[in-house]
Amino acid sequence: MMTGIKNIIWDLDGTLVDSYPVMARLLQNVLNTHGIETSYEDVYEAIKVSMGHAIQLFAGPDLLVMSQVRAQFIEREGVEPGASYQLFSDTIETLKHLVEKGINNFVLTHRNTSTYKIMKATGMEAYILDTITIDDGFRRKPDPEAFLYLMNKHDLSQKTTLNVGDRLFDIQAGRGAGLLGCLIKDAYNKSYLDEADYIVSSRRGVLDLIEM
Repeated sequence: MMTGIKNIIWDLDGTLVDSYPVMARLLQNVLNTHGIETSYEDVYEAIKVSMGHAIQLFAGPDLLVMSQVRAQFIEREGVEPGASYQLFSDTIETLKHLVEKGINNFVLTHRNTSTYKIMKATGMEAYILDTITIDDGFRRKPDPEAFLYLMNKHDLSQKTTLNVGDRLFDIQAGRGAGLLGCLIKDAYNKSYLDEADYIVSSRRGVLDLIEM
């Protein structure tokens, strides 16, 4: 259990939003246009590591094809309606409860500005104080640069701020900024559970963790 937490920095994809099904569908469709056949399940599992890993795994080693796949995926994701993405069943309940208790929620994601249409469509934006996306120009996780910027901007203390994500680089990036990390476990991240300071099985579990 933790005490004194006043701020939580959340990852987005796979943490607050159940977005991997949409991302896997879009990437699989792009790969198919290049004659690359692979199963939805394999694409989904690869994306759980990272999108870069998935593109390299299925479109590599041809750098031109990899670049084309990435660009086409970004284009398709950019026009995908925000309403296509579903929150986890306990996302709003958890964020709302935290706000009611005076705890600030932040989002730090590798997703581009499509983040905002998803947050608006799902009603999540009402509970988020500030958001950092890849379009803000910071180096990608596991580099802690974006965490350090957010912490400096809002004067967030390491002692009162918790980092929550679902992938290894989420935990590594927060640790680089001096933050304790909480991993939301699933069927795909069992191999690095020991990298996290805390492990929960749901967003609601974060409420139990911080002794509210």
